[in-house]
Amino acid sequence: MDIKDKCDRMMKIAMDIHKKLMAVILKDIEPSLSKSHVYLLAYIQRKGECTVTDIANHLEITLSAVTSLVDKLCTAGLVTRLRSVEDRRVVYMELTTEGEKVLEKIEANKNRLSEKVFSNIDTEEINNFFGTIEKITQNIIESYSSEN
Repeated sequence: MDIKDKCDRMMKIAMDIHKKLMAVILKDIEPSLSKSHVYLLAYIQRKGECTVTDIANHLEITLSAVTSLVDKLCTAGLVTRLRSVEDRRVVYMELTTEGEKVLEKIEANKNRLSEKVFSNIDTEEINNFFGTIEKITQNIIESYSSEN
């Protein structure tokens, strides 16, 4: 297998895994959410209150794309906008109780999925797999950094 075939295969496998994982993780989650919505909710949960700019920088998307995502999450009652007391021009995003509940359901789905996915794979195989993936990721990061 030449280097192009390896790269193509790795990208296809990564996309297939991601697509299937997200489909299972988001199964039965209401309201219906996209992957971007989930990433945004998870980021807000980790960071606490944050601005649209914080989210755009983290997700590497435009401010208008974040605004669109946040609008849907606000309408669904999962996120709320709060104006800064110090500077009324600054608006923070914060999870609501409903937003926290949705993330708890997603986490429960992830846990069930992990149990099924790894049930017939021994610890050494799992460690080797993650070790290899982490090496590939590090190589990608290093090669990307050296180009910039």
